[in-house]
Amino acid sequence: MSKRNLERKLTKIYGKLHVSSRGEALVKAFELGLIPDVTI
Repeated sequence: MSKRNLERKLTKIYGKLHVSSRGEALVKAFELGLIPDVTI
């Protein structure tokens, strides 16, 4: 996968989550329950 292709896929994911950065995407995914709450 090329760097440009990866950037396009990330842009589409950000759009679906209505976010503009990886950090925001992580927070949103956590809020939506897409990332489990794991305590270490």
